[in-house]
Amino acid sequence: MTIDVRGLLEQFRTAGQYERTDVLGMFAPNDPATRQALLAVRRHGPGRLRASALQALAYLAGEPGLDPADVALVERLVRVRLHLDSPRLLSGCWLRWWCVRSDDQAAVVASIGLHDPRPVTVGLAESVLGTIEHCRAGQPMVFVGPARHGWTTITGPWCDVFNELPDHPARPAGARATVERLSAEFGEAHAFYDGERDGGSAWLVARNGTTVRTFDLNDAAGCTGEPLAFERKWMDANGLPGRPEDHFDDVDLPEPFYDFFPAPVVAAEISDIPCWSVPADPRLGLPVIATLPGFSGAAPFPPTDYTI
Repeated sequence: MTIDVRGLLEQFRTAGQYERTDVLGMFAPNDPATRQALLAVRRHGPGRLRASALQALAYLAGEPGLDPADVALVERLVRVRLHLDSPRLLSGCWLRWWCVRSDDQAAVVASIGLHDPRPVTVGLAESVLGTIEHCRAGQPMVFVGPARHGWTTITGPWCDVFNELPDHPARPAGARATVERLSAEFGEAHAFYDGERDGGSAWLVARNGTTVRTFDLNDAAGCTGEPLAFERKWMDANGLPGRPEDHFDDVDLPEPFYDFFPAPVVAAEISDIPCWSVPADPRLGLPVIATLPGFSGAAPFPPTDYTI
C-alpha cells in the first residue's frame, strides 16, 4: 500500500495538539520508501512541509533516522530556545529521581559515571522522559537538572530504588548503593518515586554513606528508620504519636495526612523536585539529557512525537 506522504504532512501541518500523534501514526513505520519521501521533502521542499517532515522522521525513527544536518539544526534550535523557556516542574505518569546535595552539576554527573550531556529545552526533556517511561527498552539516558538551592537532580527509570523494572533488572539494590555512595561523597542524597498513574509514592534519605529513612505511602512495612525532623514536627502539630506509618490504617486521620507525605511534597520540603530551569549563573549547569554508564557514546534520542 502506497502512503501519500505529502498528503499526511499537510494534515499534520494543520492538526491540533491532540490530533498530531494520530496523524503521525498513519505513516508507515519501517518503510524505506516513506523515509526516502520524507527526506526528499526535507531536502527539496515544499518549504511549508519541511518542519512536518522533520517531525515525522523523528517520530518514525528517532535521532538515528535524521540526516546529520537535521541533527545539527535541532541542536542549534535547542541552544536558541534554552534561554527563552520559562522554568517549570517536570511532569509525567511516573517520576523517579535523585537529589544530591551539591551545586556542582558536573561533579555529580562525573561521580555517577554519566557522560555526553546534551542540553535540552523543557519540551524536549519531557518528550524524551515520557518516551523512556512508556517505551522502555534500550533507552540508556537520564535527565540532569541544573543545580537549584544547593541540590542537583537526576531523573529517569534508572534511578528507581524501590521497584524492579524489566529494562533494569535487579537495579534497586544497585541504585540504593549508588545513592548511599553519593551521600558519602556529597554529604546527603535522596531518592524519590511518584506514580501519578498507580498512586505510588516513596522516598529514601541517605546521609554520610548510610540510609537513614525510607518511606512508602502504600506500604508501612517498607518504611524504615526514624522519622525526620519535618515529619516529627507535622505529627506533633496534628497530635499524632509515634511514626507516620503507624497510622496508615487509622480511619480518623487528619484530612491533610495523605497530602503531606507524597514524594513531591516531601522533596520540596527537604531537597528539590525535577525542574527545567536555566539559572542566571552558567556555572551551575544547564538542563541536559546524559547517557548512562556502560553505553558507548551519546545515546540517540528515541522515536517519539517531539516538542522542541
